[in-house]
Amino acid sequence: MPSQPSPPSSPGIQAVSFDLDGTLYATGPHRLRLLPRLLPQLGLIRAWSRTVNALRGCQHPDLPQRIIEQTAQGLGVAPAEAEARLWFFLERTWILSLTPAHVLPGVVDALTLLDARGIPRAVASDHPVEGKLTQLGLAAGWRAGLCAESLGSLKPHPKVLLAAAQALGCPPGCLLHIGDRHDTDGEAARAAGARYLHALDEHGSTASLPSRLAALLDAPPSQEASP
Repeated sequence: MPSQPSPPSSPGIQAVSFDLDGTLYATGPHRLRLLPRLLPQLGLIRAWSRTVNALRGCQHPDLPQRIIEQTAQGLGVAPAEAEARLWFFLERTWILSLTPAHVLPGVVDALTLLDARGIPRAVASDHPVEGKLTQLGLAAGWRAGLCAESLGSLKPHPKVLLAAAQALGCPPGCLLHIGDRHDTDGEAARAAGARYLHALDEHGSTASLPSRLAALLDAPPSQEASP
């Protein structure tokens, strides 16, 4: 009796995407350091955060404008005022205060590992990435920097990860996404058909990220279960 052919192997990891806020740098400690400057903008920050969370997973053709308009409604101000205040908070307060010292442990080694193996990488964040990467000293080496907000849908909608896979030249099933939130990054990866690696280990640290990433890259492709 002829032997049965082996079942096909699952595809290996061909490219990696990273979330930004909370994955490449820690937002909580940064927020505490900025607290004296954030307190006067607390109402704005809360209205913006409520708006972003309410719009997660939805699709809008002009999502950035929708965020501004709903933030303005929450504050009881005109959209133009909300937009100006958001620009000052995000661009002049938050982003400009970032430095390479804020990069989380293990991140640089993880990027170096990918570059050494020739595995392309991209940032897939909810919000604009270029200014943050520049301030963090991490601007080099990315194949793409993708903003879910600009694409019209925030995570856990999979659109930004599907765009990352396309930009990196691999099918979604061969993309590994690294993030810090199971409810946004993890769910977006699942919806896109990509793999997911939580940036934080069981101790809440990113220091082990390079070794955990290397283990995934070195693992043989899994075998599909036989019927």
